[in-house]
Amino acid sequence: MIALYATLEELQKQGLLDTIMYLCGVSGSTWCMSSLYKNGDWAEKLQALEEHMRDNLVKSTWSLTKATKMLLEAAKDENYSLTDFWAYTIVYGMLHELDEGHLSEQRGASENGSNPYPIYAAVDKQSFSKVTEYAPETWFEFTPHEASFLGWGASVPMEYFGSEYKNGELQKKKEEKNMSYLQ
Repeated sequence: MIALYATLEELQKQGLLDTIMYLCGVSGSTWCMSSLYKNGDWAEKLQALEEHMRDNLVKSTWSLTKATKMLLEAAKDENYSLTDFWAYTIVYGMLHELDEGHLSEQRGASENGSNPYPIYAAVDKQSFSKVTEYAPETWFEFTPHEASFLGWGASVPMEYFGSEYKNGELQKKKEEKNMSYLQ
């Protein structure tokens, strides 16, 4: 996470940050990205945002009460899983913040061209372990506009991610998953 901040700062110092069209991340770099894209003009205040995150990691604490409250709320969903537990305890414990915003809300941070377009990636560990080289069935991609599973050629608008579909038709609209869940 901190390495991506440093890389972006160096790109900015070299006058290259504004030439980048896409910013793709997986794992800790997506934690950095989700923090950046909350700010529509993050490229202009990158150093201050990095300092804030560093201070937050070192000086802040997390609240067991808040984590428990979020876990109990998430447990009401019939699709509650280990992902929810991971988001509201482990990731929150490391980052010292819960991001209840939504990825679809990050559209404005890249639509004016001042920031690269964000692509958050995740690896399907089960299928990844069965291949010896890159294969589209191993990757999920999330952008402010859509969530995609490349191997199936399937995409849904981001605000419908987590909703129920059958044969490509929306059956039940559910609330979009928040950034803490996606992290």
